Amino acid sequence: MQRTMAGLVAIVVAMPLLSCSMNLNWDSDKSDKSDKPSPQAALDDSACQSSGFTFGTPEYQQCLQALVQQRARAEHADVRPFYGLQR
Repeated sequence: MQRTMAGLVAIVVAMPLLSCSMNLNWDSDKSDKSDKPSPQAALDDSACQSSGFTFGTPEYQQCLQALVQQRARAEHADVRPFYGLQR
């Protein structure tokens, strides 16, 4: 009985540790890619600057945020539920 309990305790303790180790980023190349801005960020930057906003100002940040929200709304609008055959 005592051996069974010790085995169960070991399993209960090991499970969270194993799940954490599965989520670790072992690929060091991925960190290099995150330093580069995405092409979409460059397009957003040029759109806000061409609208007359100066980089680093609160208005510029609001412009970027508005573009991100607009893109999110457009992506959400593209998803339509499928209820069966459509005519």
